[in-house]
Amino acid sequence: MAIVDVQSSEQRQRQQRDVMLRGDGWRWPVPDTQTLRSGAFGSTSGLADSHLHLIAERATPHPYATFTSALNLGNASASTVRRVAIFCAQGGTDLETLRRLIVEGDPRAAGFAAPDWELHELPTGHWPMFSLPGPLAELLHQIDG
Repeated sequence: MAIVDVQSSEQRQRQQRDVMLRGDGWRWPVPDTQTLRSGAFGSTSGLADSHLHLIAERATPHPYATFTSALNLGNASASTVRRVAIFCAQGGTDLETLRRLIVEGDPRAAGFAAPDWELHELPTGHWPMFSLPGPLAELLHQIDG
């Protein structure tokens, strides 16, 4: 599956339009502040206006193929790699919802179904490096520890 496979058709169309009209044909341009506020590309829970302006000002375009290319986890050695995920649950998917989706067989959650995943949650939106930098750093330190 690719990211676009789990997006709404509206999201896909908006991204494709932005890549072609605002971008250079292969990179998705940085969303403007209004688009960031809409939450269309990640919950902005916990962000102040200054954070949104900083993101819009300093972020860089993103290769759009990362949205359209299917993820292939066929590497046999991948089973020896530690797998950790941090879910930013405000306005997004929390661990309870993820576990329910796994039980229901939802393909969006299938990648996290293996029992060796270490799953963590932060009570914030998609941008914890701005909204909860201290707790994020503590969690990363705990994971690395």
